[in-house]
Amino acid sequence: MLTEEPTQLPSLNPKSKEKYDKELDKLRTYKKAASLIINEYLSSHDMENLIINVVNLHTPEYNPIFIKRLVTVAMDRKNKIREMASFLLSALSMEIFTTEDVMTGFAMLLDSIDDTALDILDASDKLAMFLARAVRDDVLAPVHLELLNEKYKESSTASKTIAHARNLAFSPHAGERLERCWGGSSDFLKDIKEKIVKLLEEYQCTGDLGEACRGIRDIGMPFFNHEVVKKGLIMAMEKKSDRILDLLQECYDQGVISVTQLTEGFGRVRDVMDDLVLDIPKAAEIFNSYVEHAKKHDWIICESTSTV
Repeated sequence: MLTEEPTQLPSLNPKSKEKYDKELDKLRTYKKAASLIINEYLSSHDMENLIINVVNLHTPEYNPIFIKRLVTVAMDRKNKIREMASFLLSALSMEIFTTEDVMTGFAMLLDSIDDTALDILDASDKLAMFLARAVRDDVLAPVHLELLNEKYKESSTASKTIAHARNLAFSPHAGERLERCWGGSSDFLKDIKEKIVKLLEEYQCTGDLGEACRGIRDIGMPFFNHEVVKKGLIMAMEKKSDRILDLLQECYDQGVISVTQLTEGFGRVRDVMDDLVLDIPKAAEIFNSYVEHAKKHDWIICESTSTV
């Protein structure tokens, strides 16, 4: 596991010390660059530029440090920034960060949670929320929470933080609650959602599968395609049109929307069914037919998405 910069140098021979100093300088330079990249993203919302800048650092071994810095900065800022950080973590995990990077980054955050709490009083609660959101966004799997927990004593703040994250991630209707865990979407995320709605409305009018698939691909956020599925299914119920099933089949066939994202999208619709039936009396019946259709065509993981 990567560690932060030590406070004291161990006794080293001249050659080892020279190598150590070079690595220390490299780490300091990286931290400064990472901070600049993060702050620029939080100001500009330009995710594509951030990803390019991170790749251009050519230091994948420091990816966990980037994650630690991103989450630490966000914990001490407003909800809008926390939402942007969670969303960015999803993008980075799809584009350039490995699961090991994310695990190590969160382990570093957990290792230092007691120190962080000296400056951010509710740091443990906020970190638990980031962990739960990471599970909800498929950045981490549930088993990763257990693996993280194995290295901490049961009475430690880190272990309590993980337990809180587990409760948040697996509570009833966790998907919708965690989507709004930072008090609502950032302006950036709202823009993406508006693009998705416009794309789906155009598809409902034209039925142009090719154009709709290209539009979804061009949005360039495969980790957020569960929103396409959710919005599409709800729109289909409202308009009493099953045309969305053809689009989902095309997206599945072309690899535009993954089984994981399809399953997540169906799950999110199921989670808000109590609200949907108030406006669409037959919503549950329609949704159940969609689930059976999805299972028949292998779009979704059957164990993860059930009828209502």
